[in-house]
Amino acid sequence: MTKITNGFRYFMKKISIITIAFLFFITGCGENRNTNQLNNAIYEVDLDKLESNGIGKMSLFFKSVAPIFLETNDSCLIRQLDGIQVSGDYLFILDRKSRNLLSFNKNGRFAGKIGSMGRGPGEYGFISDFTVDSENNIIFIYDTNNFKIQSYDFNGKFIKSIPIDEQIHLKTAYLQYTDKGFFADYGFFGVPTEDDNPLLINLQTQSGKIEERFLSSSEDNMGFQLIVYKDLGYFYCRNSENPCYSPLYSNIIYSLSDQLKPYFMLKSNRLLKKKDVKEFDSNNDYFSKIPHLNKISSVQNFLEIGPYLVCDYLEHHYKRTVIFNRETQESNLYDILFDDLFYNSPNQYVYHYLGCADEKGIYAYTRLDDMPKLIEYFKNGSVGYAFDDEELVCINNLSDDSNPVLFYYEIK
Repeated sequence: MTKITNGFRYFMKKISIITIAFLFFITGCGENRNTNQLNNAIYEVDLDKLESNGIGKMSLFFKSVAPIFLETNDSCLIRQLDGIQVSGDYLFILDRKSRNLLSFNKNGRFAGKIGSMGRGPGEYGFISDFTVDSENNIIFIYDTNNFKIQSYDFNGKFIKSIPIDEQIHLKTAYLQYTDKGFFADYGFFGVPTEDDNPLLINLQTQSGKIEERFLSSSEDNMGFQLIVYKDLGYFYCRNSENPCYSPLYSNIIYSLSDQLKPYFMLKSNRLLKKKDVKEFDSNNDYFSKIPHLNKISSVQNFLEIGPYLVCDYLEHHYKRTVIFNRETQESNLYDILFDDLFYNSPNQYVYHYLGCADEKGIYAYTRLDDMPKLIEYFKNGSVGYAFDDEELVCINNLSDDSNPVLFYYEIK
């Protein structure tokens, strides 16, 4: 296996799925649709049959990379990248820390803010999440402070507010638009239980009322039913024809476009099971001890691009990536993906986090705290990418306070 650098070890040790936890209690929820009773997933990968290929090169799957330098000024300063979605000519970036939803074009030029914070019509109190109706060019802000879904056009013009069903006030964090209505996660306060509570709810697009409940916290999420903010959330392939969902502690990706059927499944004897957490007796136990169980516990990210399904998952403290080719039915497992299209060596590089995809490629991003390293590696010659004149001006003007750099990978 390729030798792993100290920086890589540090990165892997720092992997954590939990950034902020909000736990809320609910009482009765009605009958839930349990999809474990349905057929097996359309695509399955048995991890026990795979050997890790160590460091995977991006050039195996992508023919090119292009950096996108986001404009940086007082109007569009990003303090924390909490979500990224692409639709049409726009890139939308959520910054919960600044309570902003920002719009950029695909060249990185700032296009404007979507809505503004306040108490007036069309204003929001807090952006828990956002979701996009690409067909009608509508963006929805999930305003959990005011218990509303606020809708805007892509230019930021307010359209209308949709009230959230009072049964779920302060019990959801993420929202996904589909042609079947909105889907939202659902949570309560308490340690894992045997109660059959829903994990996912379907809301009517016009009224915000609960239409249907899905999955079982007891059977599909180790007994957990909680609202936990994690990198990019629990909805995946968000602007595709096949948006997906996966609970916090699950090995299954569910398709939202096909009656919530299992779409992609990780199989292994190392999967986290309910019996593994029964001895824990507090929420702090779960959050601190599960990563020490040496189990496969959680899906971290899932992207669909061309023939490939790309799934990041958490095993022990480490994030690993499996890439499944639907055409050849072949799977490859990697400890980490290295961008050899941009950097010269895996000994000096900044990890690029996969964010979202369009029909031709994937958008990735750097974390803000990695910006000093990116600048350092450019200056010391560790970056092998051939910048054009405009890109060269942009990277030379980068500072530690600049907005994060995005990267677009075009698929082969």
